[in-house]
Amino acid sequence: MSEMKAADPLRAQALDLLAEIETKQQFSNLALRGREVSPFVRELVYGVLRRRMRLDYELDAHLKRPIAGMRPAERALLRMGLYQLRFMDGVPSYAALDQSVRLAKQRCPGKEGLVNAVLRACQRSGDPAWPADPAERLSVRHSCHPSIARLWMEQYGPEICEAMLAASSESAPLVLRPNRLKTDAAALQKALEEAGFAAERGTLCPEALRVKGSGILESRFFREGLCSVQGESSQKAVELLDPQPGDFLIDVCAAPGGKTMAAAERMGDRGRILACDLHAHKLKLIAREAERLGIGIVETRCRDAREEDAELLGQADRVLADVPCSGLGVLRGRPELRYKDYDKECAGLPALQSAILESASGYVKPGGTLLYSTCTISRAENEAVAEAFLESHPEFEVLQRLTLRPDLTDADGFFICKMRRKELCR
Repeated sequence: MSEMKAADPLRAQALDLLAEIETKQQFSNLALRGREVSPFVRELVYGVLRRRMRLDYELDAHLKRPIAGMRPAERALLRMGLYQLRFMDGVPSYAALDQSVRLAKQRCPGKEGLVNAVLRACQRSGDPAWPADPAERLSVRHSCHPSIARLWMEQYGPEICEAMLAASSESAPLVLRPNRLKTDAAALQKALEEAGFAAERGTLCPEALRVKGSGILESRFFREGLCSVQGESSQKAVELLDPQPGDFLIDVCAAPGGKTMAAAERMGDRGRILACDLHAHKLKLIAREAERLGIGIVETRCRDAREEDAELLGQADRVLADVPCSGLGVLRGRPELRYKDYDKECAGLPALQSAILESASGYVKPGGTLLYSTCTISRAENEAVAEAFLESHPEFEVLQRLTLRPDLTDADGFFICKMRRKELCR
């Protein structure tokens, strides 16, 4: 008897990661942190997580009992196989089927026949019959909680809603921010390309670099603090804040610190930045990141952003209030957020955001800048919060307001409102 051929180790690694994420109910970014994974594994893991609801809906049509009743490894295996068939153009159908069966023999012995039959049935059948209700249909087709589909349908209409959901289901590019203290975009791009990475300039921020290749986070570019990972929309927020050398800047919700570091680099590491957060362990991460990048002007302070600090009133040139939000703009990179019930789990966010903005505004000196931002697409958390604040604070005026939609920018969804505190009358 010939020895059974082993399954592809990359697919086996993806299966183990998916089963672990589900069993331990981990966040995907935390499960992959510190692990060496190839672009193929990353695409397979994040792709299955982003498309999970659609994959299960289609698989259930060919299963005698719902996929929800299977073991995590069995579910992950079927989802991986179908994801390769439907969404990975570079994987031939025969390879997706063959590798799924081989993997079933190794990880789910006795289920290889079921895996083969169900995936072949899916291959033959094409798209299933989608739900009749418009919100339910978009929810299933684009794998998100129905409350998210309803929210975007009500705010933007069905066509824009579907476009945003489709964009939010694609792979997020790896975007780097060059460290201005040590290099610039042109020099870093050249060095990355010489090292074998593909790099191109961003569309929202020309200084940003979109990079393809394996091992960038373990490369000398990171060890030497030449760059950081930061999405273009997040970089855009700091660009609009426009911190200057010598400024006193307060970041009231600083963790994980990307905008804090970007501001320090723009300031040439001259001035003062006070980075605040509610969680002390996150402040330690910010301090370590500042050390990696060679930044010395960042101080950290553990505090609740809703509570006003009397010592800071009227002291800051610029205040950044990048507040906690529902995260609907970053569904590509944080697939777990797709399945939250927005109506139930996010109802209290606008009150929290308003309280933080109210407190933060007190730190801005006359003529200074206040920037309110979120990584979500929700008028209740964005425009409504900003408009209510401005209505009750005539001493502030809007300089710029920007909503970044993922379907229009190929970047994360973001809301940015830049305000100025008017000069005192004399």
